[in-house]
Amino acid sequence: MVEAIFLVVLLFPYVPDNLVENLLQVLTLKATRIVFVILALFTGDQTYKMYKEERRVIDKLTHAEIEHHRGQKFRSERNFYLCAFTLTLFLIIMRMSSLLKSHIAERRELAEFRKRSTSAKAQ
Repeated sequence: MVEAIFLVVLLFPYVPDNLVENLLQVLTLKATRIVFVILALFTGDQTYKMYKEERRVIDKLTHAEIEHHRGQKFRSERNFYLCAFTLTLFLIIMRMSSLLKSHIAERRELAEFRKRSTSAKAQ
């Protein structure tokens, strides 16, 4: 949910630069690396669980055991897709934040260039 809010705020075209810069400072903290590692570990764990449920032999199980296995398989697949989507969204937000940083820096350079060019023309 937090990632979606950051994404909406960063994509909104008329957000003031200082608000965007503050959000980008939050995103560039060392905590984001920790979040990335945690998300990657969760995704790896869910991949292992999904693979384990897929490889489970169900030949000589009762009907109830088979239904339990199907439920476990469904939950492991669901959790895997949720973790993978969250990790993907996190990576997209990180890339967007780096693009926005460079965009803001270029806008500042352009403003300084225009300021210098108008002062040079006035002289």
